[in-house]
Amino acid sequence: MVGGFRTQYRMGEEPQGAEAIVDGNDNHAAFLYQLSRNEYLGVEGLAGIGAESVRFYAGTPSCDIYGNCTNYVSSTHFMGDLGGGIRFYPYGHFFVRPEVRLYLVHNNVEFSSGRTVRYGLSIGYTFGGSR
Repeated sequence: MVGGFRTQYRMGEEPQGAEAIVDGNDNHAAFLYQLSRNEYLGVEGLAGIGAESVRFYAGTPSCDIYGNCTNYVSSTHFMGDLGGGIRFYPYGHFFVRPEVRLYLVHNNVEFSSGRTVRYGLSIGYTFGGSR
C-alpha cells in the first residue's frame, strides 16, 4: 500500500506498508524530494526508515509452558532505504513511475546480505502542490 502527498516546495512524504505472501511485512515512511518536474515528467529521490519483520516456519510447532503453540519464529530488524524514480504524468496528477530502491537492513543475519535492491512500477495520484 502506497500513498503520499507533495507540497509546493517539491517535498513530500510516502508512508508504506506491505504484507508479503511469505509472511513478512515492511512498515516504514519515506520522505521524497522531487528534483524537477514539467507538465509530463518528474524526477524524484527518496530516503526512509522503518522496520522489517519476517517469519520463518518450522515443520513442527513449539509450545510454551502455558500451552501456547506456534510453528514459526519471528525476526524484526530496523531498516532504511534510498531510491529514486521517474514519474510520467499522462493526465493531470495521475502518474506511472518506474523506480529502484536499495534497502539496508540492520543486523540481518538470517539472509546472505543486509542489502536488498527492489525494482518496481507504481501507478498513483499526487495530492497537493501545484503544476
